[in-house]
Formats: sequence, structure tokens, C-alpha cells
Amino acid sequence: MPHSTLTVGNVEITVLHDSEVALPLIRTFPDVPTEAWIPYQERYPDAYTKNAGGEDSLQVHFECYLVRSQGRTLLVDTGLGSADSNPNVVANVGGGIDGVLLSELAAAGFQAGDIDTVFLTHLHPDHVGWNITRNGG
Repeated sequence: MPHSTLTVGNVEITVLHDSEVALPLIRTFPDVPTEAWIPYQERYPDAYTKNAGGEDSLQVHFECYLVRSQGRTLLVDTGLGSADSNPNVVANVGGGIDGVLLSELAAAGFQAGDIDTVFLTHLHPDHVGWNITRNGG
């Protein structure tokens, strides 16, 4: 997915896409009746999709942000990760699909070593995925 960049003053912010998944509404929100989703699906059609099984699903995007200013580079969150870095979340949330943050970073002209600071907004597994390794590797 092509990344986009916004410049505000001397700060450059680049959106880096890591992954997207289709979360089935009925399994993700079992207490919400199917008909309750209809007004939202009509108002925000791009936010919903059908998954491989044909179930109505919420289209969830996992994004990270590369912030550059005054010669420093900051990465905000590290996405969903891969089956090697975050196996339970990738299998259960991502449907076994690895995130693509590292290739997005390269497409934006950067390598992991170019990042001075990693800022984690919070410690949910879909925000720290590329920041961890399995079995202490």
C-alpha cells in the first residue's frame, strides 16, 4: 500500500501500513444484533467488508507513523508484526497474515537502523508486534 506523508512546519509524518484484517462482527461483538450494524455499514461502507467466509466484517487497519524532524527519526508504534515476532496475535487477529511494516519502511527509504526512537502509544499486541521476538530471539 502506498504510504502518504504530511508536513507540518519542520515535522514530516509518514503513514506506514502494517496490516489489515476483516474481523467478523458476530464473533467480535456477539452481543450486538446484526441489524444494529446496518446504519453504520450504510454510512461508512469502506469500513466494512465480507470476510472469506462471507461474514459481515469490520475492516481494521494497523498503521504506524514515521515522524522526522530536526535530524531525528521517531517510529510511533510497531504494528501487528509477523508470525515470528507476534505469533498469537497474527494467527488470531491477523488470520495468519504477517504485517508489512519492514517493507513499508524500506519503500519509504528507511531501514530499522535509521530510527532513533520508538514510541509506543500503548502496549496492546497490535501496537508492539515488530518490537518483540519469540523465545528471546
